[in-house]
Formats: sequence, C-alpha cells, structure tokens
Amino acid sequence: MTSIHTKDATFLRTEKPAELPSLEPHQLKGYACYYLSPNLAQLTFPNTSNEIVNLRPGLYAAKRHNTLQWPLQLPNESGVLVLTPRRDSTKKPRKTTKVASTLLQRFVLILYKPFKSEFKRKQLSRLFTRTPLVRIRPGIVLAPQIRTGRFQLYQKVLLRPSQFIFRLVELGSPTQYASRLELDTSILDEKLETLIHKMFEKRVQRLVNACRILYSECGPPSTENKPITQYLKRFKRIRQQLLLLRWQSKFFKEELGVDIQRGLIRVASAVHRVHKRLQLCDT
Repeated sequence: MTSIHTKDATFLRTEKPAELPSLEPHQLKGYACYYLSPNLAQLTFPNTSNEIVNLRPGLYAAKRHNTLQWPLQLPNESGVLVLTPRRDSTKKPRKTTKVASTLLQRFVLILYKPFKSEFKRKQLSRLFTRTPLVRIRPGIVLAPQIRTGRFQLYQKVLLRPSQFIFRLVELGSPTQYASRLELDTSILDEKLETLIHKMFEKRVQRLVNACRILYSECGPPSTENKPITQYLKRFKRIRQQLLLLRWQSKFFKEELGVDIQRGLIRVASAVHRVHKRLQLCDT
C-alpha cells in the first residue's frame, strides 16, 4: 500500500473517497386510510378505538392492525379528502356515468420537503408544470395514477408520478409516497375538482400577467426598448408554458372529467396578442 504525501495530510492510494449517502423514495406502509385537509392543519376525530396518527400538518392516517374497526370514522371537520389503499380482492361497484367512473381513479400520495433554495424552487416549479398533480398543501400532492398504456398518450410531454418522485429525490428532497389510493367519492366529489380549478387558475393568471408585461415592454420603438431577441426569448418560454398547460388540460379532462378550457383560452388569447405586437416590432 503506497501513499501520497501532501503538505497537510497523507492519503492512501487504495482508499476510496468518502461518498455522500444517496436518497431514495420511501414507501408509506401500514396505514389503512389517509385523511387530507387542504385548509386545516389540525383535525379532530370522534371517539374511536382506531389509532390515528398525524403524519404532517393537515395529513392524518389510520394505522392498520388486526383490531381495526370498519367502516372507518371520519374527522369532525368537513372538506377532508379520504383515501384508502386499493385492495385487488375487493371489487367496488362502479357508477355508469363517465365523470363518476373517472373519479374512482387511483392516486399516488407524495410527501416531500419543500426547498429553501430559490434555484431548486424554480426547478421544482418546472416539474409541476410537466406533471399532472393536485396540490394539497406545501409538501403534499396527489398524482392521478393511470395505466402505462393509457399514459402513452401524454408521455412525450408529461411526466408520470414515478418520474416526478425520482426527480424530487435527484433534487435532494426526502420523499415519501403511497400508491394505489382511491378517493372516497361518496363522501366528497367536488372538493378535488375545486382544488384542480384553483391550481390551474393560479397558473393561468401567472401566464396572463407575463403576457401583459411583455406586451407593454415591447411597445412602439423607443430608445429604451431592448433588442427584439430578448423579447422573443421570453415569448418562447411563455409559449412552452402554454403547450404544457394544454397537455395538462387534456389530461385532467380525459382522465378526471375536469374541464379547464376556459382558462386555457384566456392564456391562448394573451399569447396571440403578444405575438401580433412582436411581429410589428420586428418589421
């Protein structure tokens, strides 16, 4: 065994450099039910012998054990999403309407640690625009889980829940997940749709505002105008965001029966308006 002498220390050639521990997604197990509240950090439950644990603010779970009592009791508060792991041996009756049947789709519950770094927050924001997700609370999202063959319709643009999870891990966020969860639509049908509409309204308004700012900046020629290439670069990013929004709109319409076309039309109209002005500036 030989060594290399330096001014401060001696390193053995046969020694490997220390490696940082790699993160891996952790699967949540041992729970019979999950309770998610978008607005309430604390939930209260009626008297029950089932053990309820608080996983995060606004997220509770009932532990699975031999003495578990069914049906599971609900929290005292309204507006709570209730998700249970799907059992292949249990066949639930399906409703005949298209929207009702799509709402029985499986979901993946994903828990992650929000980033403090502005750079990583921007990277996470890009992941959100490429992944069909429903934001519940900071660090808590639901991802619709569809069959691989079905997702081929979207995979050229959008990411699957598993891809989103591993991208989170690559960014350095400790991540937990529970897959194959079913939303109890008999308790709450409209809450999930409301969350989806609110989430997309924020994205729509952000893109419309970006178009307004760009439209005002690339006005009639003046000494303060920037080179047209800078405006075109910003416009290209906005059009890319519009494309992702179109695909997400298509996904939620086809898979969950949630229509967000009205917001999409607003963005498309704002983008078209900016495009016309940029054409005038380039002449």
